[in-house]
Amino acid sequence: MFQATLYTVLSLFNLICFVGGVLVLPSEVPIHFDGLTADAVGSPWVFVALPAAAALISAAIWTASLMKRSKTRTVLLCCLSAVGAALAVLGWVFFALISSGVSAGETASFPIALSIILPLCFVAIFFGALFQSVLPPFFSRLEDREQWEISALLGRLLIAVGGVSALLCVILSCLAEKWSFLSAVLLVLGVALSFLFCLLRANSRAKKSFAVKQTEENSGGEREGQG
Repeated sequence: MFQATLYTVLSLFNLICFVGGVLVLPSEVPIHFDGLTADAVGSPWVFVALPAAAALISAAIWTASLMKRSKTRTVLLCCLSAVGAALAVLGWVFFALISSGVSAGETASFPIALSIILPLCFVAIFFGALFQSVLPPFFSRLEDREQWEISALLGRLLIAVGGVSALLCVILSCLAEKWSFLSAVLLVLGVALSFLFCLLRANSRAKKSFAVKQTEENSGGEREGQG
């Protein structure tokens, strides 16, 4: 259920942001390209179909989340999420193209940074969701409850890093493409710092648990000695 809820929230947020972007575009933009040369103009609203289709996939994801077979459900959820992410990426790539200001017959510059970095941001979000609900704990020195708490924390951090870097990637690709690499830097640093923070937190928790156990054992030994 968590994956379905997360996908629905993210896809609707993506759709709202896309519609907001379309509202500030001119009434006529290039809607078809021969290579990178604009050869037809029209309403930018035609491209809303891509994020809208990505949002509609949430219905299929909710249906798949109700399946009883866990392996089949996981595979289907991954496939549907990948299709939705691909549609979202295509939508923003086209948005960057049509917002570049080219007219019919002019050649647009392809937003390479957007088409490379944005999928990586979605991967960070996707793995964040997996850490919270599917992947096993990675912190074996902790108790089961603490393992899942740290894994859930790591998942939330990855989701946040992926979302923020994706938003920055889109903004920079449309407004200042030469600075788009900053979103990749943010993504890499964010993921690395998220893992480091969770490892340090797990180590701190493990030390505290060990200290508590040692105190309990010492207290038990003293009681036995007194008895």
